[in-house]
Formats: sequence, C-alpha cells, structure tokens
Amino acid sequence: DVRDQAIIEACSTTGKEPIPVALHRILSSCLWPSRRKGLIAFAGDSHAGRMVPMVWMFGAQGFPMFLHTREGCGYPTPEGAEPACLAFNAQLNAALIGLFRERGGGVVVAESYFQGHFHPEGHMRWAYTHAPDGSPDSVRRCLQAYQSAAGVLADRLATVGALLVIVAPKPDHEYFARHWDESYRYCSRQWFQSPASRPCWGSPEGTSRRHIEEEIAPIRSALAAVARAHPNVRSYDPFDRLCQGKDRCRLRHNGVSLYKDDNHLSRAGVLFLAQDLKTFLEREAPLLP
Repeated sequence: DVRDQAIIEACSTTGKEPIPVALHRILSSCLWPSRRKGLIAFAGDSHAGRMVPMVWMFGAQGFPMFLHTREGCGYPTPEGAEPACLAFNAQLNAALIGLFRERGGGVVVAESYFQGHFHPEGHMRWAYTHAPDGSPDSVRRCLQAYQSAAGVLADRLATVGALLVIVAPKPDHEYFARHWDESYRYCSRQWFQSPASRPCWGSPEGTSRRHIEEEIAPIRSALAAVARAHPNVRSYDPFDRLCQGKDRCRLRHNGVSLYKDDNHLSRAGVLFLAQDLKTFLEREAPLLP
C-alpha cells in the first residue's frame, strides 16, 4: 500500500541525521493527537513499521497515536546494542515519558523481530557486543540485557501512568513460497560448511509449529519474567492467532498471504492480527475502556 509505505518512510530513522533533528522530525510527523486522553505509541525495528495499518485502525477510532521504526534496532534497546541505536532510543524514551505525562498516561507497544535479535542464528545478533558469536551463553547474556532494558523503561513509564506492552515472537518462516530456490539452498547447505546439511523446517504450506515453539521458548520465558517483575508490563503473544494449525504455522489464511517475506507480516497479516491486539489492549490498558 502506497500510503502505508509513505508513513513507514516518514516515521523511520536511520542514524544519518543528528539525533535532535531526527527526533524533532519524528515527533512532528508521526504523532497523531486527538481529543481523547492517553497515547498509544508503537516503537521498534522494521516489524513496528509493518504495524501502520493497525495505527490507521486505532487512529480512525479516535485514539491518539505515535509510531517510530528503525531497521535492525530492537526496542527497548539493551546495553551492548549498536551505539547510535541505543543513543536515539534513549532520547525517544525521554520524549515519550513527557508525552505520557502531558496526556495522562498511555501504552507503549514494543514490536521487534526477536528471533533475529536474540537467537543463536539471528541475523542481527552481530549488532550486540554480548552476542557476536551466537554461542548459547552469549545469546543468553544478550537476552538478559534486553530484560534489563525493558525493566528500566517499565519503571520510568510507571511514574507517568503508562504501560509497556511487548509483542512476543511471531511465527517466522525460513521457507517462503515466493523465494523457494533461495530458501531451499539455505536449508540444505550452510555457507561455511559445504556440503553439510541443515534441516529445513518449512514448506510452501508453512513451517513446523513444534520447531517454531522450541526456537522461541527462551524468548517467551524471558518476556514472561519481565511481566512478573513489573506490574505495568504485559506480554502480548500473537502466536496462536497466527499459528492456528495443529502441526504447522500457515503462511496463508483463506488464500491470502499473512506474510510479506519470511518474518514480516503483510498488510493482510497485520489486519488479521489487529482485532486480537485491540481486544488485548481493551482488557489490559486502562486508557481503552
């Protein structure tokens, strides 16, 4: 959708601008106030950018909205992350605290590609000083740093009556129908160990539910621990909504693809998830009666 892409570009930062300039631009372009109190702020990496249809939906219902997305930059951003990402999001957090204070509270919806950031094979782990080698111990330290960052942000949000809702890992699909050849080569041979084979858990029909659940179990556990430790943290788990098959998580619903690629939701996928998230927020967030 052309309009969605225009919003994604307007609400993205890349590190090329000075932080004060980028922050002013985002707050000027990507804050949609209304007469209603509170604020729903979506923030995160490129997965947050895919939430634009959800932003439109909430905005059309009169909710004040905010969006920020930064590719490769997990949110909340842990110590050890890429310095420019860490520095910008520190300033963004301060700005959001001010907005929640002015508007009488609200909710931050943190949306990141957890498997890419906090999995031994995650393609973004290189950005963290804690986990460049992908060893289980280094990834565990990196996930612990994320838990700490989420706790710090939650404590700050609590002072202004705001919640932190962290979107738990969504099913991702290493095998995507439109990229079958590339995916097949990736699954059958690792680049550094030819001709050693690597199991491919996906097919055009979807990916093994059990495999995905095993892959994301440590991340789910870490998010649950943050929620237990901080009364204003909620973990929204979209897994069952997006994975309704008993054995496989499907790429399509009623013939429509829920995915833009192997891990980003399509516009249809976001809208498929939207009502479920809205129901969750209505139950958990005081600003949504």
